[in-house]
Amino acid sequence: MYLLYFGGVAPGEKGALKTAKALDDAGVGAFLIEIPRIAGRKVDLDDYLS
Repeated sequence: MYLLYFGGVAPGEKGALKTAKALDDAGVGAFLIEIPRIAGRKVDLDDYLS
């Protein structure tokens, strides 16, 4: 499972790590992917990927 979170946002990273641990404990492999900010601001995933 891939978990995406916005970088530079402590609650998002913390939540992603907590979720990844819970998934790992349940036997589901999890990969964390940090979505970088562009020009210091969050962007929609659609915008980032295009």
